[in-house]
Parts: sequence; structure tokens; C-alpha cells
Amino acid sequence: MSVPSPGDVLDTFKAHARIIHDRDDDLITDVYLPAAIGKLKAVTDLEDTDDWTGQPLLVMFRLAAAMYESREVNIDMAPMIPEIVSLWKPSA
Repeated sequence: MSVPSPGDVLDTFKAHARIIHDRDDDLITDVYLPAAIGKLKAVTDLEDTDDWTGQPLLVMFRLAAAMYESREVNIDMAPMIPEIVSLWKPSA
């Protein structure tokens, strides 16, 4: 799966973040998930065409969940550095 569409992973993200209501669906799909994707692409060498299943998707969900909980997109990513570093692809 290439970079996920926020609308396609909304239900999976909500289950991951334990969100049981629909009040913030637009906020999640329009702000938090795209911001998490953008941050991951900015600090790793992940591209739209790479496989975003598994670890990349989980780290994206953790970033978006942290943003959702704090209600802001500028979050401290330091606690997630080991997970983010694990996403770098080895150079060929």
C-alpha cells in the first residue's frame, strides 16, 4: 500500500486511538492524519510510492494520536525517535 488516504484509514486509526465517536472525523482526516504523514515524510526517506503498511502505518497512527490528544500538530516527536529511525530504508 502506498501512502494511505486519510479517509481510507480513518476507522483503523480510530480503533488504534480508541476514539468511539464521530464528532472529530473531519478534523482527523483533514488535519491530524495528513500532518502525521507530512511529518514522517519530512524526517524519513519515505515516499508516496513506498510500502506504508506495518511499521510506517503504526508510527503514523502514533503521531496522529499524539496530535489528537494534545489538540495541536506541533508535538514533541522525541519520544518516538527510535520508531521513526526504524523507518529509514538502507541506502542501496
